[in-house]
Amino acid sequence: MENITSQNQSYDPQLDNALNNEMVQAEKFALVAIMTSNESYELAAQTISPEDFMVSEHKAIFQKLGQICDRGIEFDIMVLYNEFNGVSYFDIFKEILFGAQSSMGFNYHTVNTQYYVDQVKNNAQRRKLITLGQELIIKNVQPNTKIDEVVDTITAAVSGIFTTKEKEIKQSKEISDEVIDQIKKMRENPSGVTGIPTGFTSIDYHLSGLHKTDLIILAARPARGKSSFALQIAKNVALYSKTPVMFFSLEMGADQLMQRIIASESRVPLNQMRSGQISDIEMEAILTAKEVISNIPIYFNDKGSVTVKDIRRHLKAHNNSSIGKDNPIGLVVIDYLQLMAMGNRDNMVQAVAEISRGLKLLAKDFNVPVIALSQLSRGVESRGGEPKLSDLRDSGAIEQDADIVCFLHSETSEEDGFGNKHIVFLVEKHRNGATFKQNLEFSGSRMLFREVKDFNEF
Repeated sequence: MENITSQNQSYDPQLDNALNNEMVQAEKFALVAIMTSNESYELAAQTISPEDFMVSEHKAIFQKLGQICDRGIEFDIMVLYNEFNGVSYFDIFKEILFGAQSSMGFNYHTVNTQYYVDQVKNNAQRRKLITLGQELIIKNVQPNTKIDEVVDTITAAVSGIFTTKEKEIKQSKEISDEVIDQIKKMRENPSGVTGIPTGFTSIDYHLSGLHKTDLIILAARPARGKSSFALQIAKNVALYSKTPVMFFSLEMGADQLMQRIIASESRVPLNQMRSGQISDIEMEAILTAKEVISNIPIYFNDKGSVTVKDIRRHLKAHNNSSIGKDNPIGLVVIDYLQLMAMGNRDNMVQAVAEISRGLKLLAKDFNVPVIALSQLSRGVESRGGEPKLSDLRDSGAIEQDADIVCFLHSETSEEDGFGNKHIVFLVEKHRNGATFKQNLEFSGSRMLFREVKDFNEF
């Protein structure tokens, strides 16, 4: 049975009964709103913490909701009932869960979580101000009290009360110290690759690897191998850098992705694997590849529809798991952006812009590079020539939010006499460096890219 560690104090003795009751009711409203979905909890957690609740049982309920959310469990009435069953404050939890809608006229379908959460935060700040006022009265009646000291105390205390949960403003010295530390670490790295290596030597030279907080857009027309290219980078990162990767595939199933990885690692053509037309030697190569791949930290999600909030929830659940605490996700790949679930499909441009911005914020919040695949408009084919930033489909916001925009381009989707496609990798936007091009050969049968100086190497 769980115990409440905080003092079992339901009311603040400094407040009158009416104000106490108002604050208690506000906390109940907020908890009911938070219980409606995992997203509601995530939203609330950005504003309030357990210490903002006046009632100790409410504080404990909020803490446990966070633990459930961290485990990746979807909120549901029966799920929550079973999770809380057995805790010392179970009766209060039941009262809130089942009694709030009828006794307080609560409508789950029109819940405004932020409104109720803001009330809890405001009430917590009011209580702290009242406590501060009481302390200042006591301090001021003491002899020899210096007014300057009182003013300093008030300023510091009020600043602390109204400080946001995350430190949003940093002083220049703090930032410069961090930057110098980063430069020193980079200087000690002779390869010049200060981010996560992609496994492509020339590309890593120009990009210095994949860097934390970067949103990287990889765009191409169909049949240019963008899914295979992203998958090869994901495999390289997990295999060679031992960096955990989470790959969200909205188009192909996890088994199809694994077939492609095995084909690229074993060098056995994918069509032969699928047809079963493989020799004993090829089967041995496949089994060897499987042993290598089985132990790499790459995680797949092949749910057909996923939102930015879903991705956040999966990342948080992994990073808070027993495995993830020591090995958090270091790279996120999404295939592809236009297939993500959108709240406003009537306005595709606005919907894609919201997703693009959400992915950039996700990269910053989880301190990871995010590779998001994207479609290009048909204008590339009708116009001819290399893609431009304006060819990104559905929204110019993708270009604005991205730190790097790169294209896979080929004048034709046909293969050469060796069964390879000639692909040019173009970086058209590089926020922290120069743009460049790199020639690639793509073996469509083996799902394998390699860098070449020119297209006559094979």
